[in-house]
Amino acid sequence: MKIGRDARENRQVIAFGGGSPMKKIEITIITIGLLLILMSVFGIKASGRERAAAGDYSVKYRTQEKEYVDDVRAKLTELGYSQAGVAMTKVVNENGTIIYTITIHHSRIDKMNEYERKQLSDIITKETIDVENSTVVTEYLEYM
Repeated sequence: MKIGRDARENRQVIAFGGGSPMKKIEITIITIGLLLILMSVFGIKASGRERAAAGDYSVKYRTQEKEYVDDVRAKLTELGYSQAGVAMTKVVNENGTIIYTITIHHSRIDKMNEYERKQLSDIITKETIDVENSTVVTEYLEYM
């Protein structure tokens, strides 16, 4: 029986590298800590580049995007749709192209058929946003 215990203890020593259980816990904690530090350092560098690129983008286009939404609102007011809700979202693809989606909601627009909405979209998107490689899509949010 003594031999069996020794053999089991030897296997444990080989499997876990020996030492006391507290020492094993300390080594594990240190290893995990170092991995977390390395992951955060590389993550910060990568996200830092993304933030810098996004910062350049936002400074360059934010004013133009706001002016475009204001122009759409003004055009809707001119057409008799004052108090229309207008929101714009954008998707920037990996290749740099931008797709803007203008979402409009107004109770009178809800009553339009598809043809009338298409005409309204054509009028609204006639004035384009001054952003290179961009497309504007219009959608209408319906009241329930």
